[in-house]
Amino acid sequence: LYNRGILLSGTGRAAERAEQDFREAIALLEPLAGTNSQAAQELARAYNNLGSLLALSPGRDADAQRLWEQAIAIDERLLAGEPGNREYSFELATYLGNLAALLHERGDTVGAERRSAQMLALMDALAKVAPSLAVARADAHSVRG
Repeated sequence: LYNRGILLSGTGRAAERAEQDFREAIALLEPLAGTNSQAAQELARAYNNLGSLLALSPGRDADAQRLWEQAIAIDERLLAGEPGNREYSFELATYLGNLAALLHERGDTVGAERRSAQMLALMDALAKVAPSLAVARADAHSVRG
């Protein structure tokens, strides 16, 4: 449902149907998210995508902010449970960036700077070479030598 929502939201003509699909996906995922990390991750994605859709509509930025905050809270919880999960980190950074942009547009520079700083910290950590990759690189040089 939320993948169809993404497709429909890109057409512009079907925004109402896209919103309905996102909301149906959310309703299905919410009961599962507390006990299933994959469902929780999918729920965060659905919140993010619905937030992105609503942010395009005049007067719906408060709804978009609430949805992005929900996506952020879910990914923060997932990342706390699996601190090394790069996918959670990247998605959390995406949600933080979306919220930071919205806050900036609304004139909330303090909130935008805080969320941007969180996003940049995650992206900086993701940009570092994983220790396992450094070991594999050293092994490859040893074999080559």
